[in-house]
Formats: sequence, C-alpha cells, structure tokens
Amino acid sequence: MHRRSPIAPPALARVDGWPINLANRADALRSLTNAAVKGEGFSFCPLNLDLLVKLRTDNQFIGAMRKADFVIADGWPIAMMARRNNSTVERTTGADLVFPLVEAAARHSLPIYLFGTSPDVLKSVSRTLAEKYPGLHIAGFESPQLGFDPKSAIAKTSTNAPVCDISVPSAIVVANQPTATKPSQLRRSTL
Repeated sequence: MHRRSPIAPPALARVDGWPINLANRADALRSLTNAAVKGEGFSFCPLNLDLLVKLRTDNQFIGAMRKADFVIADGWPIAMMARRNNSTVERTTGADLVFPLVEAAARHSLPIYLFGTSPDVLKSVSRTLAEKYPGLHIAGFESPQLGFDPKSAIAKTSTNAPVCDISVPSAIVVANQPTATKPSQLRRSTL
C-alpha cells in the first residue's frame, strides 16, 4: 500500500500499481509551486520506464516512491498506460518542468538547489539561470563524483548534508537521474 501525504492529490491513474496524481505540465507546475510557496515540504517523482523497472526490485527506490507526494507520467509509455485509466494524463517529463519551476522560484523568491553533473557545468548553469531569471536565489549546488552510486556510504553524506543544512523555508532541488531519487528522501521539513 502506498502512503498518501496530506498534500498529495488523489491518484488519477495507476501504472504497475504506482499512482500518477498530476495530469500534465500545467497541473504539475501549479501543484509544485503552490506547495513550495506554502512552505510545505514535498517529494516529486517523474515516473518513467527506467524507474518502473527499479521499482520491482530496489527497496531504496520503492521507499522513495512510496513517499512521493507528486507523481507525473514521464515518457510516452507511462503516459499511454496511465491513459487507460484516465484520459486526462499527458506525457510530462521532469525536464519539461525545470525551466518553468526555476521561473516560478524566482517569481516567488524561493531558493533552488542544483544537484548533479560537474562543478564547472553547475557554475555555468548557475550564472545562466541567474541572468535569465532575475531575483533567482541559488542556495547552493553539489556535483557527485562520476559513477556516483545513490546506495553508497558516500551518498548518505554527499546528498544529505548540504541540502539539509540550507537555512531557508523551502527549496526546489533540481537533480538528474539516477541520483534524483536520493534527494527526494530528504527531510520534508527542510525542502
């Protein structure tokens, strides 16, 4: 059974037993922004085929997915399966939401935290985003080493310490797969 948090909308459809509760990009942007503006910590998961396979055997991914407040159909196969239950579900990738969420963060004075890729790329991305979205507050960023294993001992200190130490009411964490699930397990009171 999947735990439903107080802020999670009801499931619109299920794919392999996992709920999809955001129908499309507009629904996701509205729900994620509203939760962040209200200071409600949340976990967001773009459900795709790669994750669906991991959810059959990997307890860490299963645990993170069970805690997800918001789930979108990330990819055509997932969207097509979800549409069997609910025709309003559309393909919405996590990548489709990055720039709109960054724009919303700047507009509502919400800090963001970048996670993934290399330090040089993150520095460049930080500069580009700050130029494109005036008022954007980038609370920090972290780049794990190449070959980063989200199950490793280093992952516990690498991904938890910097993000959980942000002394701001809320932050949007932008991460890349497969490391995206690990930050979603952070304390909801911080994010």
